[in-house]
Amino acid sequence: MFVHLDTSIPSFLIREHGTEPDIVEMQEVTSRLWKDKRFQLVISQRVIDEIQAGRRQDKVKLRLQAIEKLGLLEITEEVEFLAELLLQARALPPDQESDAIYVAVATVNAVPYLATWNLRHLANPNQVIQFNRVCRVAGYFPVKILTPKQLLEIET
Repeated sequence: MFVHLDTSIPSFLIREHGTEPDIVEMQEVTSRLWKDKRFQLVISQRVIDEIQAGRRQDKVKLRLQAIEKLGLLEITEEVEFLAELLLQARALPPDQESDAIYVAVATVNAVPYLATWNLRHLANPNQVIQFNRVCRVAGYFPVKILTPKQLLEIET
């Protein structure tokens, strides 16, 4: 089963081990997702671009190594158009173009799941309702946006 990842997933995968219980759990769950053979993890060029824009080159290198063998989804004109529709419909704030691209690239490529730790703009039930509405009106079957924890709970 294909799963599109946003940048938060490789970031948590290589993050230095935290001491806060929530962060530790997120790191452990991310690691379990990464190893789970039920899922074929894919990314888009947007993930690569965001990783490369990182300030700490040691972390950039580790993130790029982590994703180097993942499948790559193209950001086509169709993806850009759907992302713009999501922004115009105010399904996301205007400054969240990357999040709109994540939703659009998974949707246009018919990837069933988008995994993210972004609870504010992506894995947010209120936002998901809006994404789904825009995607359906545009003629697409919407992607399911889940945290890695939610994704691991899916029965296959």
